[in-house]
Amino acid sequence: MCKFAASAPKSALGTPFENGRFWEGVHVQLKSGLSPNCQNSATQRMAIVAGSIQLTLANHTGPKKEICHDDRTFFGKGEAMIETKAVAKMAADYAAAWNSKSAEAVASFYAEDGEIIINDGDPWSGRSRVQEMASGFYADVPDLTLNCDDVRCAGSHVIFIWTFTGHDATSGNHLNIRGWEEWELDDDLKVKASRGWFDVEDYGRQAEDK
Repeated sequence: MCKFAASAPKSALGTPFENGRFWEGVHVQLKSGLSPNCQNSATQRMAIVAGSIQLTLANHTGPKKEICHDDRTFFGKGEAMIETKAVAKMAADYAAAWNSKSAEAVASFYAEDGEIIINDGDPWSGRSRVQEMASGFYADVPDLTLNCDDVRCAGSHVIFIWTFTGHDATSGNHLNIRGWEEWELDDDLKVKASRGWFDVEDYGRQAEDK
């Protein structure tokens, strides 16, 4: 369930990790009238903080309070609504697709023109290219197992936090890699765009160390 609360520390916005906490600055357009505390339909700055989504309202000066706490999360004004339970199921199914060792199954979660960019690299655009990306991971880690650690959502924006384990194909070393993907979803819960992140240097150390 997406949890909304006011007064996220502004200094934390945009900082990927701080003191072991996950932060990510995102924006969402909230409809007026959702609750007494959600009357401002201007763009709200959000931060995902230690497993909950927090909002800094431009006109909020009072104490922290719960707002818009619901099983649903909303797109911008006039747009559709995403059920967070459906997103959670989609995320679990996505992890299962990775664990099936089928690159085609992984790619099926993307829109036809969807793409993923990993660690600011070149984009893998279109389902066939996403399938190539997944195949590359299987080549490097044949026994790759992906665990969905957490899912957080704000409108059509979703954070999929994961850990994968397995053995490096070259060295045989055990790997335990943590990372996340930032998704933009379409109305059919297909990934239009994904930004994937993990620590490449840590990956290299684990793969090469004896």
